[in-house]
Amino acid sequence: MSNYSRRTFVRNSALAATVFPILKTLADGSLAQAQAAAAPVDEASPMAKALGYVADYTKADTTRFPQAKDAVAKGSICGKCALYVQGGQKIAGKDGVYGKCSLFTTGLVNEAGWCMSYVAKPA
Repeated sequence: MSNYSRRTFVRNSALAATVFPILKTLADGSLAQAQAAAAPVDEASPMAKALGYVADYTKADTTRFPQAKDAVAKGSICGKCALYVQGGQKIAGKDGVYGKCSLFTTGLVNEAGWCMSYVAKPA
């Protein structure tokens, strides 16, 4: 009986020694994804440039995107867009309130941001 118990202990120890590093690696990957998601969208990224995304609607390129001129008058900012979800998040070192945009796979957009893909929320 004592040998069986020792064998079980050794086998379980070997199993734990291989499983725990794998679980740690998976957890570290999830943490990296969560940290990337909590970062603001990089305005210099190709997707952001193509959409004309800026974190501050007053800095939108009105020559390239003329529809940005009356973004304030129409209220067509990220916070009022149908694509803006999960808002109300703060990012350390950044002003404003951020949320997830359906167009960007990683990062958060500023509630006061603007891009050319604005879609009014249904009433």
